[in-house]
Amino acid sequence: GAHQDHWSHAVWAWHFARGTKRLDRVAPALCHWIGKTVGTLEDRTVLEFGSGHVLSEALVLWLAGAREVVACDYNRLFRPTFARRAFLAADRARLREALLGVAPAALVDERLARLAALPRWTLPALENLGLAYRAPLSFAGAPPFRGAFDLIHSTA
Repeated sequence: GAHQDHWSHAVWAWHFARGTKRLDRVAPALCHWIGKTVGTLEDRTVLEFGSGHVLSEALVLWLAGAREVVACDYNRLFRPTFARRAFLAADRARLREALLGVAPAALVDERLARLAALPRWTLPALENLGLAYRAPLSFAGAPPFRGAFDLIHSTA
């Protein structure tokens, strides 16, 4: 199927990281949604369902103050190199402005600095920040998580 591991997923990740999934392009609408639905993510755990190639939504949820974000997908699509590109290519001022609508400046600045200082974007490094990735993951049987999240988000 379309979501089986394939070399073309690196090409898609490259494309998304430079375009629609650049963090400054994802953040305004996602932060608007956060503000309208829950107000703040501080001290909350969030499941990002269908996280895709570059985890843009999961990264924005974490930057917006979530204590922990678990990004999951049916197949393993995530490409850390291009997630880093989606962050580094972002207009930092625009990204920060969107985040300030739902999180205090000190928290936003601290998290932006932590991401910028991350020498290698590996799964353990991201998990150490509070952003875990779980794939492949199926919800067809018993739910793999039960009552573990304050909020579930999905763009897919």
